[in-house]
This record gives sequence, structure tokens and C-alpha cells, in this order.
Amino acid sequence: MKKLHVFAVIALTLTAASCGDSKKEKEVKPETPPTVQSVDTKGLKIAYYNMDSLKSQFTYYKNEETRITKKSKAYENTLMARQKALMEMNTRFQQRLQNGTATPDELTKMENELKRKDQQLRVYQEEEGMRIQEEANTSLTALSKKIEVASEKYAKKYGIDILLTHGAGGQLSYISKKMDVTKSFIEFLNKEQSDMEKDMGE
Repeated sequence: MKKLHVFAVIALTLTAASCGDSKKEKEVKPETPPTVQSVDTKGLKIAYYNMDSLKSQFTYYKNEETRITKKSKAYENTLMARQKALMEMNTRFQQRLQNGTATPDELTKMENELKRKDQQLRVYQEEEGMRIQEEANTSLTALSKKIEVASEKYAKKYGIDILLTHGAGGQLSYISKKMDVTKSFIEFLNKEQSDMEKDMGE
């Protein structure tokens, strides 16, 4: 009986210890408050530019969009031409098969050629489509970085504290026209681009 009593005490002790550990694990560390400096809004300069106007008037943006669109169009035209050629080849194969104007050996060769062309088309569609998409993404990333860098330079040059982007589907439902610097910012972007191209010898 004494042994059973000792084992019971040990078991209770272990259970209490494990419960204590789980409570410690569940304890949430206190949240560290952020260090946020108060801003004196007196004299704060806020401006915005219209993204839609930037797309149509920023030379670099227009050139990149034209280049990618041209490549996409060429890809689509090539894809359609290959699809048409494959359909015509398949039509000829079906006609000769139904008319009985081809030997079994000729039919086998035509069928194998159809399969080969179909596989080539699938590979082209997947690989070229992905390559153009990746190129478009890379171009967009480079464009975003260019605008980000130019935004900082522009804001510092004219003492703007906050430079916002405004456009369809954006988060700004309304902002005063007095804060619109679109024309000035696009002129700045085009000059920056022109200077960069001169430096690169383009």
C-alpha cells in the first residue's frame, strides 16, 4: 500500500509539472510597441501623379509596352499559323485515310509526322508563351524600380513629403486637383530617362 501511495504522489507531481510547462509555453510575450514619431502637418507637402497619364506619356513606359506587345503579337501570329498548318495536315491525312489513296506505310508516316508537329506546337506554345510572360514581368519590375527611384529624387528636389499614385481602381477615391503634379512628374521622368540613355551611350 505504501508503494502505491508513493507512485501516486510521483504521478501527481509529474502531472503538475507538465501542466506548469504547458502554461509557460502558452504564455504570450508582451507586444513591443512601435516607435512612431508624430508628424507636424503644418507645412506638410502632399502631391500625387495620375498613373494612367504616366502609362501614356512616360516614354520609357510606352516603349517597353510597345516592345512587349510587338513580341506577343508575333508569338500569337506564329502560333496561329502553326495551328492552321497542323489542321490542314490533319485534314489531308483524314481524306487520304477515307479515300484509301494512301498505302499503310504512307499513313503511318503521315500519322507520325502529325504527332511530331503537334508535340512541337505544344512545346512552342508553352515555352515561348512563358518566356514572353517572364520578359514582361522583368520589364514591369524594372519600370517600377525606375519610377520608385525617380519619385524619391523628384520629391526631394521639390520638397514634397508624400508623393502618391492616383488612378482607376486605386485606394484614393478623391484628392484635390491642387495636389496634381502629373505633368511635372512625367516631364521629370522623361528627362531622367533621356539623361540615363545619354550616360549609357544609347
